[in-house]
Amino acid sequence: MVTSPTTAEDIAKQCEAVPPNLADLIRKYPEIFLDDLPTGLPPSRPEDHRIELEPGAKPTVQRQFRLSQPELEELQQQLDYLLTKGFFRPRTSPYAALILFTPKKDGGFRMCIDYRALNRITIKSRYPIPRADDLLDQLRGAKFFSKIDLRGGYHQIRIAAEDCHKTAFRTRYGSYEYLVMPFGLTNAPSTFHMTINGVFKELLDKFVIIYLDGILIYNRSREQHLQDLDAVFILLHKNRLITKGSKCDFLKQELEFLGHIVSTEGVKIDPKKIKTIQEWKPPTNIKELQSFLGFVNYVRRFIHNMAGLSAPLTDRLKDHVCFWWGEKQQASFDQLKIALTSPPVLRISDPDRPYEVITDASNIAIGSVLLQDFGDGLQPVTYESRKLQLQPSKLPNGSSPTSSGCTDCPPQLFQTRDPKFTSNFWRHLWDQFGTKMQFSSAYHLQTDGQTEQVNQTIEQLIRTTCTDPQTWEKSLPLLEFAYNNAPSPTTHQSPFFLNYRQDPVNMLG
Repeated sequence: MVTSPTTAEDIAKQCEAVPPNLADLIRKYPEIFLDDLPTGLPPSRPEDHRIELEPGAKPTVQRQFRLSQPELEELQQQLDYLLTKGFFRPRTSPYAALILFTPKKDGGFRMCIDYRALNRITIKSRYPIPRADDLLDQLRGAKFFSKIDLRGGYHQIRIAAEDCHKTAFRTRYGSYEYLVMPFGLTNAPSTFHMTINGVFKELLDKFVIIYLDGILIYNRSREQHLQDLDAVFILLHKNRLITKGSKCDFLKQELEFLGHIVSTEGVKIDPKKIKTIQEWKPPTNIKELQSFLGFVNYVRRFIHNMAGLSAPLTDRLKDHVCFWWGEKQQASFDQLKIALTSPPVLRISDPDRPYEVITDASNIAIGSVLLQDFGDGLQPVTYESRKLQLQPSKLPNGSSPTSSGCTDCPPQLFQTRDPKFTSNFWRHLWDQFGTKMQFSSAYHLQTDGQTEQVNQTIEQLIRTTCTDPQTWEKSLPLLEFAYNNAPSPTTHQSPFFLNYRQDPVNMLG
């Protein structure tokens, strides 16, 4: 039986095949590679978790449910373990949360404390949790990666002394309150992320990115990577943070992070997630549908026209819409699975290289793909799409798709200063609708200046090419073609090329 490495020595032995410096480096810090959290409380920090309640809030008390005999046995084991660790203590409190047990895959039970009532009266923290795609963009050019997972996550953060009593929960064996941060508190992720960010603030986005309890170290060279690992280990040791050795990887050129596989080539979806989606059975209710869409939405940047493909499913989530699974929903479900059969590897964007965007649209969604050339042709960086909150207009077959919005009267309306729109009739009409008229500045690019400048250019072309003022409109098709085929001084490309990605056919040979 092969066991996962948990201690520094276990990990070092597995690293003997790679540069010997790595094994020696890991052996220098045995205190941060432990098979369990040490007994006793973590150090007190300025970021200790605080529970600030809304003004006038009263203590929350939840009625306890009966527990089965296996659940009672699990409860006794958990209480004995956590009391031995010193993570909570017996204490009478006006607060009382509910204890629940959820089954685990191995047949055991996971103890959960229901803090929903407390969370409802807690003032929510606004500390930002980073977006996964923003973090992955920092890996541009990296060739070596290491991942560190913090053991026990929240239990390495203390609860502020004045707020411990708010975490109290009752059991048939007594009432207890947490001294370390438990799972389930509304602001726990923000506190945890703020703490870890504070520890590594000097290294963030230089060679370290962090998402909750996951730390990723990245670099372009092996030698520099070892130095960066040493800097990370020093901070972990200094702040008494413990890692989970079985989930750590060092000096890899490809590894899993945030449900993605990061490598020198770019970012791709973790095959485990693809397998999960491929094996997903059709939803039978709204909750299962929400779960599926939430899972797929996490990898939407890999799916071309995600919004359009999922539209029949997202329509089922509207208020006052009964759950119905028909042919359209099944087709959408199958198309999303097919789209994830062989998803692309997304390159990490390089701001020093030019970008190209290809867009498309339908009567239900708009989509685009951002591309860059890294020397091997245009490669996708990300896919984006959005469902239109509009109603498709009724068009004859063969017509281009379009949409028309259904809205109330706007609070304000921007118009040009043409006399047609400044007459008393229009002023009185918009007054009746409660709409305030605003007039745009002439030749101002943030209003309609671009159109006005184009019209001015076309007018100059008409004056120089049209000999008969009575037939100027007959020259418009040729002038339009000439204008669209002329390179712009801003983009250095013609509008025709930017729209069709090729120059028009030269009819003169």
